[in-house]
Amino acid sequence: LRRVLFAYCDGCNDVQMLAKLDEKKNGLSVVTMAEDERGLGMLLRFCYPVDQPAYDIVEDIVLGLRLVRKFHLTRVQASKSQLRLLANREPERAYAIACTFQPRDEAFAAARNALTTRDVDVPLHPEFGAISSFDLIRLQKYHAAVLSAMRAVFTDLKWLSCKFTTLRPT
Repeated sequence: LRRVLFAYCDGCNDVQMLAKLDEKKNGLSVVTMAEDERGLGMLLRFCYPVDQPAYDIVEDIVLGLRLVRKFHLTRVQASKSQLRLLANREPERAYAIACTFQPRDEAFAAARNALTTRDVDVPLHPEFGAISSFDLIRLQKYHAAVLSAMRAVFTDLKWLSCKFTTLRPT
C-alpha cells in the first residue's frame, strides 16, 4: 500500500504522511489511515491503471472527491464526471458538493441545470450545510441574470425583424 500511495498520490511526499507510513507493529509496517474499508477500496481502485469505476450513490461521489482532494490525485477524473452526471438528476445538491470541493466547471454545470428545477421543492440535503451563504447568493444571482436575459429576449422582439430573402422556385 505504501508503494502504491507513494507512486500515485502527489500528496504522499510530505513529511507528515511519511511519519504515518513508517510505523511498525509486531515487526510489520503499518499504514494508519482515517479511511474505512470502503474508502481504501475506492482509493486503490483510483490508483489501479484501468478505467475508473462509476459511482451512482451521492455518498460515494462525495467520498471520491474527498479522497481526490486529500491524496492530491490529480489524474483521477471519475468523481468529477460522476458529479456532472449527478447535476442532471439533482442539480442543487451537485452544486453544493461542487462548491465544497471546488471543481468550478461542475459547479457551473450544476447551476445551469438548476434552472430547470426552479419551481420544484428541493429537499434539504446535508450538503447544503457545508456551503457558504456566498455560494448560495452566487447561485441566486446567476439564476436572476439568466431570467433577466430571457425576459429581455421575449420583451424586446427587435431580433425578430431580420430580413429574410424568400427563395422562389424558378
